[in-house]
Amino acid sequence: MERTPRGSYSGELVVSADVHLTVEAFRQGVVDLIGTADWLRARGHRRVGVMGYSLGGYLAGIMAAVRGDWTFAVLGGAGDGAVSPILDTPLGKNIREDLQACGMLDRDKLTRAWRIISPGAFKPRVPKDRILLVAGRYDRIMLPQSVRRLWNAWDRPTLHWLKRSHYTLLATNGGLLAHAIPFMRRASDQS
Repeated sequence: MERTPRGSYSGELVVSADVHLTVEAFRQGVVDLIGTADWLRARGHRRVGVMGYSLGGYLAGIMAAVRGDWTFAVLGGAGDGAVSPILDTPLGKNIREDLQACGMLDRDKLTRAWRIISPGAFKPRVPKDRILLVAGRYDRIMLPQSVRRLWNAWDRPTLHWLKRSHYTLLATNGGLLAHAIPFMRRASDQS
């Protein structure tokens, strides 16, 4: 059931050197999440939150900036935007080559082009006490400085630093879910 082609990283093909297609991919994710939330609410579910990890964490961050009616927003392994993982980590190697070929391997140009899909470029509409960030101290895909930029841009919501890397943030006991589930329960009970 693996959808990632051999020789590429999971999620690598969502973000590409086609900056417009990348924005469109995120836009589709936002539309799908809003549609799902509206569908749940139309069926009587009052408390609907959003949680994402890695690429899904970016979508959860965008959702927190787009709508304030989420019961909670939990971002695991996500930072202020897609530029850092692409330009500053091994994850973006193939994309950097493609960006170079099309004249977009420039941090300022890419930051402007991807601002609309960068959670750190917006203030969240979800109240700060209903936002949780969970990050890995040893994460080499979502670098800690990107997480700190988001944390500061969002007026410092709750942030849990775990002694984990990007993948072990999700795939180990005591990781993301151990922190997210109690937070989501508390937020749901308070609304």
